[in-house]
Amino acid sequence: MKNATLIFLLILAIVGIGFWAVNNNGGQKTAVKIYFLRSGDVLPVERNVSAKEDLEKIAVQELLNGPTTKEKEAGYFSQIPKHTRLIKVYREDNIAKVDFSKDLGKYGGGTETVQGIIAQIVYTLTEFQGISKAQILIEGKSVSALGSEGFVLDKPLSRKDVSK
Repeated sequence: MKNATLIFLLILAIVGIGFWAVNNNGGQKTAVKIYFLRSGDVLPVERNVSAKEDLEKIAVQELLNGPTTKEKEAGYFSQIPKHTRLIKVYREDNIAKVDFSKDLGKYGGGTETVQGIIAQIVYTLTEFQGISKAQILIEGKSVSALGSEGFVLDKPLSRKDVSK
């Protein structure tokens, strides 16, 4: 009886460790590049994140989290409004569609600010293999422009479309 209990507990432990490893990818990390602004340029920074399947979503969430203290000290900043929430990210062929809360349009700046916001998003998503364009949606809908600056968003955008 004592041996049966010990064997049962050992099997339970092995199954538990296996379940944890599958659901946590064994704690593995992978690097993703996200883009911030510095000295008028759109530049990448690397973040080590959990190696999950939905890396595009993780990268956009990291983008919304903004630069770390160390990155800020190095001069990186984000034009994306602080209260912007990610609703979802999904692919359609070579296009990443990214849906944000309406807070994305509350940037309080001019043309350069809106160009920075869009460039950060497009550069971050087109960093992934197989994605050549990104389309920005606001609360599930395609919008013709972000704010009143007239930057057209009614189609997927490539890096060439948003280069600064």
